[in-house]
Amino acid sequence: PWSELAADLRYAARSLRRAPVLAATASLVLALGIAANTTLFTVVNALLLRPLPVSEPSGLVDVWPDIPGGNSFLSISWGDYLRYRESDRVESLAAFTGVRATLGDESGPDIVVQLVSPEYFGLLGLTPTLGRLEMPSPVVFGDAPTAVLTHALWQESFGADPSVVGREVRISDTQVTVVGVGPEGFEGHFIGFPSDLWVSISAAETFLPGFDPSDPASKPFELIGRLAPGATVETARAALRGIGEELERASPTTNRGHRVGVTQTTGLDHSLHAGVVVFASLLTGVSLLVLLIACLNVGSILLVRALSREREMSLRVALGAGVGRIVRTMASEALVLTAIGTAIGVTLALRINTTLSQALPRVSNGLRLDLGIDWRVLVLSAGAAVIAAGAASITPSLHVLRQSPAHALRSRGEARRGVERLRAVLVVAQVAVSVTLVVATGLFARALAAGGELDPGFAADDTWTVAIDLTDQESPDRTATVRALLDQLGTVGATEAVAANAPPIGVARTPLDIEVPGVPLPPDADTHIVDARTVSAGYFAALSIPVLAGRDFASGDEDEPLVIASRAMADRFWPAEAAVGRTVRVDGSEARVVGVVQDTRYLVQDEVPDPILYRVMSTPPGIVRVTVRTSNANLEEVVELVRRVVPGQRRVEPTLSREILDDALLPQRVGTVLIGAMGLAALLLAALGVYGLVQYSVARSRHELGVRLALGGGTADVLRVVLAKGARWVGLGLVVGVVVARSTAPALSPFLGEVGPGDPLTYLTVAVTFALVAVLASGVPARSALKVHPTEALRGD
Repeated sequence: PWSELAADLRYAARSLRRAPVLAATASLVLALGIAANTTLFTVVNALLLRPLPVSEPSGLVDVWPDIPGGNSFLSISWGDYLRYRESDRVESLAAFTGVRATLGDESGPDIVVQLVSPEYFGLLGLTPTLGRLEMPSPVVFGDAPTAVLTHALWQESFGADPSVVGREVRISDTQVTVVGVGPEGFEGHFIGFPSDLWVSISAAETFLPGFDPSDPASKPFELIGRLAPGATVETARAALRGIGEELERASPTTNRGHRVGVTQTTGLDHSLHAGVVVFASLLTGVSLLVLLIACLNVGSILLVRALSREREMSLRVALGAGVGRIVRTMASEALVLTAIGTAIGVTLALRINTTLSQALPRVSNGLRLDLGIDWRVLVLSAGAAVIAAGAASITPSLHVLRQSPAHALRSRGEARRGVERLRAVLVVAQVAVSVTLVVATGLFARALAAGGELDPGFAADDTWTVAIDLTDQESPDRTATVRALLDQLGTVGATEAVAANAPPIGVARTPLDIEVPGVPLPPDADTHIVDARTVSAGYFAALSIPVLAGRDFASGDEDEPLVIASRAMADRFWPAEAAVGRTVRVDGSEARVVGVVQDTRYLVQDEVPDPILYRVMSTPPGIVRVTVRTSNANLEEVVELVRRVVPGQRRVEPTLSREILDDALLPQRVGTVLIGAMGLAALLLAALGVYGLVQYSVARSRHELGVRLALGGGTADVLRVVLAKGARWVGLGLVVGVVVARSTAPALSPFLGEVGPGDPLTYLTVAVTFALVAVLASGVPARSALKVHPTEALRGD
């Protein structure tokens, strides 16, 4: 009955009030476990559980190009989007793309602008805070653009001024007219990467240098749609793939192999969703392990309390108290402690979440998560609290129930020895679980460090790339401009400069169809597909990419059909023969291979290098990537020279190649922060457990220690005895933990890169760390043991 439960809880509260140190210690230990769980529940909730703040999110789908040799970062042209929009399997389909810009002039804050087609807000079913959520329709590229502000930007940068609607606002070099403010809490449908405002897609030619809506090879857009009534993801995929095949037949060069993927919108890129689920599962497992350690710790504390009340409980049993009553008494104390610990833990989690929200953008290149605690997190935290209360009360309850009342009333020594053994088992389990978490932390940290030192095959630490917009120039002028720029950049300090159609490392493939005489085609294919790069003379020498055979491109090669193969390409097509001198057919013409170069990490997300075919740059494309090797000291001079030689450049922002590599380490960086924090908590809890057990053992061994001292035992002898106890329990827990960690660590392999799950340095560091924990946790009890006076110890136990 509820009345009996309430009475038990009141009695438990009064009883714990008489043991404030024990109550405070147990509550704080539980608070640490609940705080860890609440924090990680919040992260999982933000990534996977919280629905998108849109109308009927289950009806939304992502539409993306599924191209052989491509990846999720490839996009769709404007013309293809218009054709896909005609399908009767989608009620509405919107095109969008994101760009970085500044609010105001160049000194203004950086913001993320999302260009959206007129269907975007309608298919999401959003309601404006102010004005309207409408973009001009039909789309006329070059028309005056309109913009919708996010609620957050409206408050932060415009002081929540309602008169902002109708006002013209400068975004980089473009004036846009604000027509509305979005709903509070909506900052785009991508989780973790919010937009600051939306601009009509009619401004694409302004914000996307080189974009041409009539060019099927200009593919900057992603698509999101809403299924038509009665349609499913499968039927929509089939219909859109049929359209993709029509587009391939119409544009075989730009759409060769073009297929369409359709998946339900989750707020995560479809290619990342599975990895995020695995990562979230890992975080959940880590949080539950921390909670387990906290429960073991509190169970150990309550076991000692049960021992102190052993005679009381035995008298209750002897006087007729039932088993259920005894268990309910123990559980009530655990429940009171858990309630206090949960209140403290959730409060602590709020502070941790605030700190984490501020730290994530700094360690993850702009990742922002809404780490607010909602009802889902509270339900999960409450569930964790109930589990904790039950787990913490099991051990003391079983101990009391195992004791014979008559035996407990007569004897205390054997029971206490049994309690010490049981507590030792609990502490060994704490250490073992803690070792598992600390090993995971160490592996993530090692993967992060190894990734930061990764050799991409070229000089990434001092290589900067800047995009140059030459779309307004004719081909001869582009050639002259690029030559002039490269020549003048070579005069800036020790700068070396080359040009290409892409940066040395990136995230998107550029597949190219080629024919290789004498090499059979893959099954179900009519051409070979490789990645392609167009580069200027001296490219490989400038970036310190070794030439393994033949030569680099030289000045004067621009008029010859020459190509250079990467080592992976040479191994694929001519594994047993020399590649230099071979020919390939590109765009219907033969080209001769004049060199083979070392593989580079062309795609940051791929560990195995793809075959790459380098072509010499004869006519620069509309957007040229100029790559310079220079020091930070010369970088500002490089930027000024680019602006002077190529006037009209809206944003000249050099990107360091090493930063692109570092961005790919987001899982390792976030994992190191989150799992590292949990590992630290687990280490602290394990140290507290060892300390409590050694302290209890010292208190129980005062008589023995007194005898040792009385018989002439020295300080070193006493220290050895006490420290050996802590070392024995930590050592056993370390062995068990290492075995468990080694058997479970392979599950982390997708996040570890070149660091294996059995990395010896990690395990050695963990072993040393727990050896220090054993010494430190046993040190304080050892000092108290030295204060035992022989005569005092011999007088009583």
